[in-house]
Amino acid sequence: MPTDPKFQKASAAVVKDIPTVVADIQARPDYNGKPTLQQMIGTLNLFKQNLLTADAKPALSESDRQGLLDEANHDVLPSVADLVSLNVQITKMGQLSLNRTISPQMAKANNVNLTSLQHDTENLVAVLNAMAIPTPTPTPPPTPTPSPSPAPARLTGLEVSGAEKTQSGLYYQFYAPDQSVRLLAVTEPNTPAAWAGISWQGGKADFSGAANQRMVPLDTLTKPGSPVTVTASLAGKSLSAQVAVVPGLDRLLVTNATTDGSGRWTLVPNTHGMISVQAVTVPDTMAAYAFLSWTGGNTDGLNRPNFRQVNSDAVSGGALPVSAAIKVS
Repeated sequence: MPTDPKFQKASAAVVKDIPTVVADIQARPDYNGKPTLQQMIGTLNLFKQNLLTADAKPALSESDRQGLLDEANHDVLPSVADLVSLNVQITKMGQLSLNRTISPQMAKANNVNLTSLQHDTENLVAVLNAMAIPTPTPTPPPTPTPSPSPAPARLTGLEVSGAEKTQSGLYYQFYAPDQSVRLLAVTEPNTPAAWAGISWQGGKADFSGAANQRMVPLDTLTKPGSPVTVTASLAGKSLSAQVAVVPGLDRLLVTNATTDGSGRWTLVPNTHGMISVQAVTVPDTMAAYAFLSWTGGNTDGLNRPNFRQVNSDAVSGGALPVSAAIKVS
């Protein structure tokens, strides 16, 4: 077995995650119609096999280490991030959207396992980077000249993963206990020694323990208009990102009217007066209702933020003139 216990632990976590994600992908109703999903399974299974092969060797060579790094950064992480983003888009689509190839519930459940694989793979990349074999120092000439002092470390970027980005630059993700949005500070040079000088404000220490990473847990909603600001500072330079944790809009419950599934609504026989529309959010709390944005209808008699009323006379041509959305900014 490889002598580095950190590599063993990080590799085992990824190997454990991959079969669960593969099973989720193969269970999707749109699996056979999406070649990218079939290709992703091949990518994940090959990565798993290469990790097992590396784990069985007496020691990890530099070429093996670099090969696993390239595979993780160029194949696995981009395909996982793309599928997470696709699933998030599906959760925001209307019930009748023709582009919604799986249910929002399946999309959210898939993202739990995808995010776990994403986090564990990023941790494996950090471990592999730390295992890099230093280049031997060449023998100095007989009459060496003094070497210039190395340039001080500097902050060059702040990357956010596991969240969507609005046109205004705000990052957001839906409420999901046991998950988090992760932030990665990029330095020049991008080494543990440089990371040690990073000062963080906002968010929480990342579960990996890496000094260049921070996270925003998704178990608590932020207030509308008050996202979490996470700032990394190094050598007089600071970079920030704002992350909002918003509720999911699970469904709309309609009382006193029914639909044939094609968007046409009819009144329940012998119904008079008001049609009631209730928004069900995740979590289903008053804090979550503050993110609701209604179009059409009126507040109900109890002034409840998650309810809307429509006069039965307003149902014209089968259309129900009320809709709801989640405000992310």
